[in-house]
Amino acid sequence: MSHMSSLLRKKLDIFSKMSIFINMKISEYIATQIKHIPEDATFGYEQLKIDKTKYVTAAKALERLIKKGVIKKVSKGTFYKPQMTVFGELKPGDK
Repeated sequence: MSHMSSLLRKKLDIFSKMSIFINMKISEYIATQIKHIPEDATFGYEQLKIDKTKYVTAAKALERLIKKGVIKKVSKGTFYKPQMTVFGELKPGDK
């Protein structure tokens, strides 16, 4: 029985490491996609070309980017890149 639990622990450890690797890849992919979006445009999952099966992971990556101030949330699933001017932040369509 202890052999089985040891094997199971090894598999869970490998799965955990793979999960972190996959999440990092998705985060990097999202960051790259966002760099190509103009500052005055809103975007969602469709524009980022994220597979629906990865929405949960993508949502966490987007949440981290919001906390860093890279993007802002307009509404559920809709975001924009804030543009700073000498007069303050411009929201999409403020030009």
